[in-house]
Order: sequence, then C-alpha cells, then structure tokens
Amino acid sequence: MKVLLISTVDAAGSRLTLFDRMVKSIAESAKTLPDDALTLCILFQNCSEDRLTTLRTNLPAFVECSCVDRFVPLSVARNMLLSPKRAAGVMDAGAVVAFPDDDAWYPDKFLAGVVGLFRDHANLDFWFCRYGAKPRSGDWSAPALTSASRSAVVRKSSSNTIFVRGSVAAAVGEFDEKLGVGTALASAEDVDYALRIFDVARLSVLRDEALVGHRDKPPGLRGKYYPGSLFVVARHARRAGLSEFLRKIAIGLYLVVKGELSLGRYVSALRTALSAFDQPIGGHKLAQE
Repeated sequence: MKVLLISTVDAAGSRLTLFDRMVKSIAESAKTLPDDALTLCILFQNCSEDRLTTLRTNLPAFVECSCVDRFVPLSVARNMLLSPKRAAGVMDAGAVVAFPDDDAWYPDKFLAGVVGLFRDHANLDFWFCRYGAKPRSGDWSAPALTSASRSAVVRKSSSNTIFVRGSVAAAVGEFDEKLGVGTALASAEDVDYALRIFDVARLSVLRDEALVGHRDKPPGLRGKYYPGSLFVVARHARRAGLSEFLRKIAIGLYLVVKGELSLGRYVSALRTALSAFDQPIGGHKLAQE
C-alpha cells in the first residue's frame, strides 16, 4: 500500500527543527515499507522559491516540496496539497492518507503497523488513536479492530492521529477553510473532517492509546480552540448526537469558571454554533464541487 502524508511548516519561524524531527521519525517508522510506498507532501509557508531550493537539498527523496510566500490557514494549506492528489487519482483504495503536524512524530514501526491494518482489513476505512508527549510503541501482531463511536471521534480524533483509506478521503473531499489555525474559529477542522469520514466509512476504529508523538495540549489552549470545536459539534449535532453538543456547552461554562475563556467569547461562540446547528455542511470545497 501507498502512504500519503500531508503537512505544512512556517519556513520563516523556529519550527524547522521540529519539522526535521518529524521527517526523521517518518523515515524510521516506515523503513520496512517499500522505497516507493511513502510520500510526504509539505508546503513551506513564508518561503521563496530560492529558499525552497535550499531546503529541498536536505530532505529525503520521499518528500515533495512546494511553497507560498505568505502565511495561509492550516486548512487552506492542507487543501493546496490535497486537491492535486485527488485530481491526479492517486488517492485510491490502495493508499492511506494522514495529516501530521510539523511538530508531530511517529515511533519506530508505527507507519508500517498502521499500513498493515489497512492492507489486512479491506473494509477498514478510518483508523485513529491518541497522541502524547511520550507515545508508546504499538503491538501490531494481533490487532483487535473494534468499531469506534461518533463520540469517540469528537473527543479523541486529531489531525495528527487520523488515517484514512485513500478512496474514502478522495470521495469525502477537503478541509473546511473556515476552520483551523489561521481562521476566526481557529480550530476543529480535523474533527469536522474526521466526522465526515466517519459518516461514510465502512469500518472506523479507535486504538485508544497514545501512539503518535505530539506535545500534550497546554490547558491554556482550550479556551482558544473552544469556539471552533463547539461550532463543529453543533454542525454535526444530529449525526454526532445532541449529548455531545450539550456536553461541549457545559465544558465552555467550566472554562469560563476556570478563567480560561471569557464570558463574552463564550456567548459569541454559542451564538455562532447555534447558527450552524445541524445544518448542511457547506462553505468548504467539498460542498462546491
């Protein structure tokens, strides 16, 4: 099977060291796969063509590079890489697609293990796990595949940990460009994408362990990311369950009490979410095709 990884990094910032760690971990994690099985598509932001030429010389052959001379929201950056791959027809049933952040990393044999699951289980369309600063190595010898719930997708999916069969990713489309870092809502493009995948996947599986490396989420980010996550849960309320929407409202109140979210921002987030409550999913490229 083929592996297609989509990521982006700010070439003008301090994240290139983290990106280098990610690339090295990918190479180690996939070293038992065939040489031509792996492609990492990376968009360097705030990067000139001349700088890109220099950066490319230090990267492995499995990395495909492109650049933009400005900052673009995370969802837009992913779509800039994802769209050509969809159009080229390389995202098929024999491919696995994932979206690691530039500061994520994979333990040894992780990618090979996940690819093995998709290869050995023809009805597996969506697999995800948790992440953490101290990821453990997974045991892939006898995987037990248990169907995940929508609630699990809402609470535990992340761009760093979702893996999708290529044909399903191609059919579902792209990320909502109103969501994610760099937009007004600032988050939850990955959960929105994961819920759309879940709705059409034949089999979705959660491995409820931290198997992908990524810094633990600082408590201070919960307030920042809250409006986007509430919006997405409201949008998917009927499919994801009204209980998840009510739970998210309660979480917002808790964050207000803890001082991690202002009351005004909470009220604004609630109004925005109610405007999208259980509405058709639009405003992204999938809906425009």
